[in-house]
Amino acid sequence: MVRKEYRIILFSVLAALSFWIIDAVVDYVFHYDEPFVNLLIANQKEISFRLLFVLCFLTFGLIVSRMFSLQVRTEEVLLREINERKRTEETLITLSIRDELTGLYNRRGFFTLVEQQFKMANRAKKETFLFYADMDNLKEINDTHGHQEGDRALVEIAGILKDTFRESDIIARVGGDEFVAVPVGTTGETVSIIAERVNRNLQIYNTEKARSYCLSLSFGIVSYDPEAPSSIDELLSRGDKMMYEQKKDKRSRRQALSSLFPSQA
Repeated sequence: MVRKEYRIILFSVLAALSFWIIDAVVDYVFHYDEPFVNLLIANQKEISFRLLFVLCFLTFGLIVSRMFSLQVRTEEVLLREINERKRTEETLITLSIRDELTGLYNRRGFFTLVEQQFKMANRAKKETFLFYADMDNLKEINDTHGHQEGDRALVEIAGILKDTFRESDIIARVGGDEFVAVPVGTTGETVSIIAERVNRNLQIYNTEKARSYCLSLSFGIVSYDPEAPSSIDELLSRGDKMMYEQKKDKRSRRQALSSLFPSQA
């Protein structure tokens, strides 16, 4: 910006000097008896006339330079405001599709991304899987240790899911203690491996942390078939039923263990 201003001023100075020389040449053409040097210097009246034009050129150059400078600064301010507004809009968009507590996608973000994923699955005629998980014993953690500890447990569950699934997968918290994940590009053969990995990572975490409670998840795994498409709500409902069956089975086994070994209840 400064360099362009100097160019405008330099152009004005050169234009003024050029006018001075051109005026002297014109005088020389019509005054053959005068040496060119004398015409270049000229008399006081001629010098005043030329100086007036020089000042006009310089003033014009300074005005144009100033106008250009103001225009550039105005454009910079507008550009800065536009960038700030874009950053604000991006932040608002992120907040609207992200869960504030865990940083995972929220229900809105999940539905938006999964709808796109199902459209891709329809075009590719490829099955897509959905993990529906519910955190076990969150109510007991809240009642025993307080809601702050319950929130901490939710954040840690989210971290375990992030470590288990890939960055390209869709992971979301869609309810208080409900999580869903859509592993992108996963085949039926690898679904069970992912489920085992979730449980293994939970066990490792519980062993390392050694808290008074253990983190665990009950989950159901359902698939989206492009040949017989289902809505996201239908898949979530099916996943919820499968998850509830697993949770009920866990509760039954825990009660059976409790009756056999009362000291471990």
